[in-house]
Amino acid sequence: MKIRRGFVSNSSSSSFVIVGTEVKFKDLSVSDKNIMMLVDDIAEHTVAMGMSKKDYEYLAKNPKSDIRFFRTIASGDDEIELKKADMPDKVKIYTLEVDQYCPDSLEEAIAENGG
Repeated sequence: MKIRRGFVSNSSSSSFVIVGTEVKFKDLSVSDKNIMMLVDDIAEHTVAMGMSKKDYEYLAKNPKSDIRFFRTIASGDDEIELKKADMPDKVKIYTLEVDQYCPDSLEEAIAENGG
């Protein structure tokens, strides 16, 4: 699995954990940090990628309904250690399988797969 901007694993598919809250794109801003996107069906994979300023600007002009957004406290495919004090109300832990496909940007990944 490869996760853009930060996480790399040697297997072609592995477990991935997101600790945070799911949010709607309309509730985000270009300056938000620690936003993870889950994109299904890019090259027949689920891709987890951090949202960059470029990704935000692309989505503001080209809305996509098949992308899930998470305001993360932690994420990764390795050990995650959190203190109870770091956990705000209504935080959830999401687990999923993600594949090795790793695009450089959301726009590039969508273009590679026919739009």
